[in-house]
Amino acid sequence: LHRLIRRQRQMCIRDRTIGTGTKYLFFRTDAYNRQSEADNDNNITAVSIDIKAADLALNAAIPTSAAAGKGLALSWTVTNDGQGKATARWYDVVFLSSDDVLDSGDRTLKSVFHKGGLDAGASYTVDDSVTIPGGLTGTWHIIVAADYYKYQLEADEENNTFVQVMTLNAPDLNLTVTSNPSVISNGQDLVVSWTVTNEGSSTADAPWYERAILSSDEYVGNYDDIEIGRISQSDPLAAGESLDRTVSLNVPWGVVGDYKLFVQVDVWNQVAESDE
Repeated sequence: LHRLIRRQRQMCIRDRTIGTGTKYLFFRTDAYNRQSEADNDNNITAVSIDIKAADLALNAAIPTSAAAGKGLALSWTVTNDGQGKATARWYDVVFLSSDDVLDSGDRTLKSVFHKGGLDAGASYTVDDSVTIPGGLTGTWHIIVAADYYKYQLEADEENNTFVQVMTLNAPDLNLTVTSNPSVISNGQDLVVSWTVTNEGSSTADAPWYERAILSSDEYVGNYDDIEIGRISQSDPLAAGESLDRTVSLNVPWGVVGDYKLFVQVDVWNQVAESDE
């Protein structure tokens, strides 16, 4: 009397170390030899299987220069170069880094969720933008990583990132007082001249305020400050350009004694500068 038992199971291979290509599945019955048998050698059999895996490869189009504090348009394409379908959901993440190595110290600029899977040979393209933090200058790196959190098992994880070296530019407003009297009478107008120069590498295009303050001490921002004038600036100031100011400021009656004159540019830090 022979009795045949059929079993069917679905298995998911999650071990990243197995690799791809021809592998073998071994099936063994009575694995712990609990049943006494005439022949134990026929309790095991092997079946060859061809393991295929996805392989996400990323390429990107990113400018080589950008203005700090501004938006940056970029595009990247993820292609499944593997033989198997990518079935997971994952995140593509854009980073700003001071070097070409992706690590925990890099700044996350954007995270894009991909939920559709990806057939072998298929690809998708993301057209998006990120905002570069203000005040940064010099050489930086934009790094785009496909499936950054490694949700998708792949044949090769080394081709998931793209690095673009770029130069970041920022404005830098510098103020120089060119003329101011040392003595005035009570209630007299105080005529002051100053120059604002953009010594940075990009246009200062955010509006800002300039103001003049009298103070009886060497500090601005405490109780004794007297604001005697304010100017608003809305037109952009290109790198290397200057603005010359000559302003008549009214000193209130009753202000007598020794005071220091302070002139401030970009009072509320509305312009993202390389040097505040």
